[in-house]
Amino acid sequence: MSKSLSSRQALALAALLVVSASAKAAEYEVEPILSPTGGVVAPSSIATNGLVAGEVYGTTITCFKYLDGVLTTLPLPPNTLRCERAVTDLLGNISMTVVPTENPNTTRVVELTTNGQFLSLNGLTVDGNRVVASKGGRMAGSSLSEAGEPQAYLFNRKGGGVNVGALTGKTRSWLTGLNAKGWAVGYAETAGSRRTQAFRYKDGKVVWLGALSEGGSTYVAGINAGWTAVGSSESVADDFMSYRAVTWKGKSGPVNLGTLFDLFTHGEAINSTGVVVGRYGLGAAGMRVSNGVMSNLVNLIPADKKVLWDGLLGRAVAISDNGMIVGANSRYNGVNGAAYLMRPSP
Repeated sequence: MSKSLSSRQALALAALLVVSASAKAAEYEVEPILSPTGGVVAPSSIATNGLVAGEVYGTTITCFKYLDGVLTTLPLPPNTLRCERAVTDLLGNISMTVVPTENPNTTRVVELTTNGQFLSLNGLTVDGNRVVASKGGRMAGSSLSEAGEPQAYLFNRKGGGVNVGALTGKTRSWLTGLNAKGWAVGYAETAGSRRTQAFRYKDGKVVWLGALSEGGSTYVAGINAGWTAVGSSESVADDFMSYRAVTWKGKSGPVNLGTLFDLFTHGEAINSTGVVVGRYGLGAAGMRVSNGVMSNLVNLIPADKKVLWDGLLGRAVAISDNGMIVGANSRYNGVNGAAYLMRPSP
């Protein structure tokens, strides 16, 4: 009798553990970000309060902000034709690249503050698809040289800035990440070359970031407040599928964050606690690395929500310091071009 009772208790305990494991796996609630006009939603960034910024691609490109379940098209400053990119800093100030009416072949940078004011319209011609922002309105990206080559550039709020690209010794360069203390990261290449080299920049000094393999390409996408950079590196030179998500800290070499199903991985963003998000595989599925463990994002949401997303959350592009994740390239309830916002479960 006692043995039978013990067996039933064991079964009950096993069932409880299964339920507990399932509940534990649902680390996030997830909500869709959809365009009311049916365009493809491409978020770029997220603020601490959950405000998301990015673009909607339809018959034209429009920039948007998303907050509390509502997607709103961003206004344009005077004398501009369209917006090409929008990013938010941690405080909710939005930087935009816009095309001026008087010269539709150029792109300028402008900041839209939380109180609706436009600031710092810059006279430089910039790469319209490359601009990032950090806490306090700092902006980075690339300006175009007279030869039309992108050059890594730090923008000042009052116009002008620092041409980082002139310091790299490369034909082309871009800044892709920036923290509140002014540390920037980017990558460079020589025209005609397939090799890219990641670097860190601060106060006029460029430090090249090492690769996982001799001669391998490196790419960097972001940097957090603790000066840890994130991106990817070839683990086998000239082998695209060998890219692995990596982090760089101080003078240390790259730390390999691993792979899922032996597919390439790439780190897109890192928050102040060191959690990394990005993508893996040719299908650009979203992934997260937390405490050294890499996970497929779709496995972190409630089981009953997975079917609504066709079992796939696309690449993650940003993570806030309080753990919210935003991403794109998804299909939601039969609608293509959906983005998503993941909030940590209570």
